[in-house]
Order: sequence, then structure tokens, then C-alpha cells
Amino acid sequence: MINQHSSNANIYKVEDTSLNANNELSEFTLDTSTISGLTIARGDTLYVMAYADNDLENQTGVLSLNLRDGSGDPPSITTESVSITDNSGNSRLKCTGRYNGMNYTGTGVQKLGFYITRTESGVSLGADQAAKKAEMIRRYNATPPEATEVISKKANPLGINILNTDPGAYIINFDGDNIIELENGYDYHIMAIGFNGSQLGTGNVLHTLSKSDTDAPVFYTKQVGNITTSSGHFYGIVDPVTDPAIKQDLDDAGFTWSTAENTLKVNHISISSGDLTTLNTYITAGTGDGRFNVK
Repeated sequence: MINQHSSNANIYKVEDTSLNANNELSEFTLDTSTISGLTIARGDTLYVMAYADNDLENQTGVLSLNLRDGSGDPPSITTESVSITDNSGNSRLKCTGRYNGMNYTGTGVQKLGFYITRTESGVSLGADQAAKKAEMIRRYNATPPEATEVISKKANPLGINILNTDPGAYIINFDGDNIIELENGYDYHIMAIGFNGSQLGTGNVLHTLSKSDTDAPVFYTKQVGNITTSSGHFYGIVDPVTDPAIKQDLDDAGFTWSTAENTLKVNHISISSGDLTTLNTYITAGTGDGRFNVK
């Protein structure tokens, strides 16, 4: 039974008349198209509150539903970087993604975040990005889950958890023990995600190596961009070095690249001698800049 509010045409009371004192309270479905005068469009918000009445009506809290009809494109999402940094002696995973805003068929997003998983060192999630994304989604949906979802929250002075759905960069920092344990001997894989209520938008899958117990500074690939058939821009960063045992000059630093992971170390390009001097100063003296790039 559907009753319209006497003074507010936007409020409807839907009653399940099959319920009585002797039957089981169960779920029921409402087709909003059966409600005369109620028009709901994509992007509208529908507010729902369950209730029960045995002469004295009891109500629950109000749930807001952002309505999507499944059409349009998934959110445009970019996975920008992942690295393991140090936080007062604890390993911290830093994930950076970007929500590129709505295109003309977009519907906005309900949540932004990352899927995160790990493999033994050197084990890839797949042969290419399509395979890696499929494996990440499979791991997230597995029972029990093999990948963790971390949702981006807005910073606010009251400490209230507010989902971040704004276009632009979103960054998540967290200690491994709080989300996923960070250990030596494992690679950590992330994929930025955005969900608009019906479709999942995903960025590429990136990965970083765990901190190791070797006698070398820890380096990360920060970003790769502007790739063409004949050129590209590579960006890297080295962790701050606190152990005197590894405050030693490097002989070389740079990047390797390949079209297949099993031949990754075949091609190599070094940073300039001047950039190497700057990097060594940062490693041995702690001054200057630990970032480097090749264009």
C-alpha cells in the first residue's frame, strides 16, 4: 500500500500489508515506477527510513541513496604513485591517485580509494595492465578477500569521517600495521578506484618493493609520463638515509625499461653526473634533494 503525505507531495509511506503477527518479517521490494507522481532521475537522492507499527510506530535512521541507472562512463581514475616511506621507524605505504572529474556522461563518484594487495618479491599480478586489473579485482572479491580496500577521507577540523569525492589528487598514507602488514620480501601492489554507484573506474596497477635488509639505499619509481614511441619522462626518489652503514656514494643511478617484465633490466639510462652528485650529497649528508629524473 502506498500513501502520499497529506501536505508534502515528495513523501510517500509504503506499507507491506502481507505482514501480520504470525508471519516472518522479511524483505520486500518497491518499484518506484508504481508510485504515481514520483519521478526519479539519475543523480537524484532518495531518502529511505524503515519503520514498524503495532499501534506505536517505531522508526530507524534515514538512509540516503544516490541513484544511478548504470548508463554513462565509469569514473576516470589515475593511479599516480606508490612508495614505502619511513614514519618514526615504521614502514608507511603512501598511495597517490587522481579522480579526473566527470566527463559529459559521468555521474560523479560515491567513493574514491585504492585496492591493495601483496605478492612475494618479484611475482607480478599479470602480464599486462588488463591482467593485473582483473587479478586485483578477483583478489578483492575473493572469500576471504585477498586485497584490501582503503577509502579516501577528507581532512576536517572536527575529525569526522567524510568521504572524499572531489576531483583532483587524493593521497592516502597509512602505517602497514593499521591496514596491511608491510614486511621484507614482498612487493606491494595498488590500484586507484572510483565508484559512481553502478560502475567501477580503475587506474593502472602500480607496485613497490618492501624495504630490504641489504646495504643499499631504498629507491622507488615515482612516476612515468609523456610516453611516446621514441621518448618518455621517468621520475624516481630515494628514501632518507639514516643508517651510517649505507651512507655511501653511488656509482650510478637511473632507470631500466622494457616492453616485458622478464627483460626489464636490458635497457638502461643513467642520470647525469651533476644529478648523481646531488643524489650522493642527499644520501651521505642528508642535504639537497632525493628526487631524480630522466627526460
